[in-house]
Amino acid sequence: MTKRLFYPLFRDAWQEAFTLEYIEHAFEKASIWPMNSETVIGPLRRPTTNLLLNSDIEVKTPLTCRTTRRIHRAYQREPTKKKLELIFRSHEKLSAQVSVDQHIIRNLRYALKTEKTKRKKNKRLNLVGEESNGPQFFSPARINAAINYQAEKEGQEEAEKQARIENKARKAKEKEEKEAQKKKNIEERLRKRTEAQVEKNRKAIERTEKAAKRKVDADAKKALKEACKVDVMLANTRKRAFIGLNKPRKALGAKRTLVESTGTEGSIPVAKRAVTTNSRGRPVLTPARFL
Repeated sequence: MTKRLFYPLFRDAWQEAFTLEYIEHAFEKASIWPMNSETVIGPLRRPTTNLLLNSDIEVKTPLTCRTTRRIHRAYQREPTKKKLELIFRSHEKLSAQVSVDQHIIRNLRYALKTEKTKRKKNKRLNLVGEESNGPQFFSPARINAAINYQAEKEGQEEAEKQARIENKARKAKEKEEKEAQKKKNIEERLRKRTEAQVEKNRKAIERTEKAAKRKVDADAKKALKEACKVDVMLANTRKRAFIGLNKPRKALGAKRTLVESTGTEGSIPVAKRAVTTNSRGRPVLTPARFL
């Protein structure tokens, strides 16, 4: 479709739709003119209905905790006769329901008690403990035997019941003792673990102290060794100096000027030997350059 063909179609639609009536209706529908904000905001507002204040709507009797609390709060805010009647009617219905429930509970308890009594009274036909498929005739002796047998049977059942109770109590006691022993074992393990940790820390401290002591001893030995080495070097130096001073010196050429010597070695001067000694008895020699 080209522009030449589109314009005639658009012109007809425009002339039919763009009229004064349609324009005013559009402004009225959108509530732009005449102005009506409720048309726009009304659908967004949550509808509020108050059943307690509306007299045309019948309010149900509150029978639950939530509705009862609501009606009480409403009556406290605005006490009215209708709300008070509603509260009274609610209390009457709830009281009646409680009475019915209590009656049902009493009857159920009575039925259970009666059923237990019936089951307790029923006895098997073998009253004397003898297997018999025919008719049974009871003489006074058999009646006494049946009574004794039933008493013995009840005593045995009572003994079994007492044994079960004692066994249950014994198991409970064993369980308590086991729990106590388990707790004691846990405490013992914790104590041993704590003692082991303390011993480990003590040994670590001892190892650290011993290592520090060994290091100090090693440093002291090293220092002593160095001092001894220095003393030996000084002694060797003194010894070499002493030996060198006691030997006759050779001619050193024209670079060194020697003083006159009192010896008889010809033209080579030597250092004079001193007569004095030091505090250790070593001779004190005067160098040739100071003569």
